Amino acid sequence: MPKRGEVMDLKRTLKKKKELIDEYLKLVLPYSEGPPKLQEATWYAMLNGGKRLRGIIMMAIAEMKDQPLEIILNPVAGIEMIHTSTLLLDDLPSMDDALLRRGKPALHKVYGEAITILVAESLLLEGLSLIIEEVINGISSREERSRIIGNLFSSIGKDGVMLGQFLDLYKSNQELKLKEIEEIHAKKTGSLFEVCVDIASSLAGFIPQEKKEIMNFATYFGKAFQISDDLIAVENKPALSGKLSLTKDRRPNYVQLCGKKKTLKNLNDYVQKAISSLKVLPNSEFLIELTKYLKTRNS
Repeated sequence: MPKRGEVMDLKRTLKKKKELIDEYLKLVLPYSEGPPKLQEATWYAMLNGGKRLRGIIMMAIAEMKDQPLEIILNPVAGIEMIHTSTLLLDDLPSMDDALLRRGKPALHKVYGEAITILVAESLLLEGLSLIIEEVINGISSREERSRIIGNLFSSIGKDGVMLGQFLDLYKSNQELKLKEIEEIHAKKTGSLFEVCVDIASSLAGFIPQEKKEIMNFATYFGKAFQISDDLIAVENKPALSGKLSLTKDRRPNYVQLCGKKKTLKNLNDYVQKAISSLKVLPNSEFLIELTKYLKTRNS
């Protein structure tokens, strides 16, 4: 478990990196000169909290190779826009029926469902555009560019987040096996962690063996993150998690299936596996501390 001083240092570093990402987002968000209502709703969705964890991981990967942040800021902003777009859709009354997101009223509670859907669509498309432009300009191999872009689309769509959201909805109120819950986690949560690590490590110039280890890290980190999320959800503390949903109790949950003791053991196992993959990589200290933090996070 991280010591108190280490946690405080990590939190300060996370805060600085989040602030940097938020400032960059202000420069590239859609509708900066568009209809005021749409701009207002877009800024509310994107700049009303959020950990920026995926973007922070991408920045850390670039830093591992001493790459300038300029090569990664567009993909960082893009992945954060895409992530937010999936949350906006997931929060809709027809899906999770969320009341709160990031400690504030969910976007559809403030601006209505129609504007929420339009904002989600625009963020998704703008996010894809930012990432693809950087991949085209920053990666010389046409085969690698094609692979990354194809993986990006499938990780968000039919093989990833959207499939995970469907399974999460479809299997509500069902008794699931652990394998089924882990599949939902891998699609809905893990796929976005994996694709952001894939993009960042390719742009940063990771060699094949390094790429293998950093992708292993992404897989185990995603598993650990979702388990920690389920632990927070079971505690049912919106003030800590920033989330409140009318359908939360009907959704598949790791803790409810496995019990808290086994859940904590599995969380620790995935954290250790993620750290083991990082330890063979240079300049991975920050990501190691971030991974350890999953065992104690409460939001």
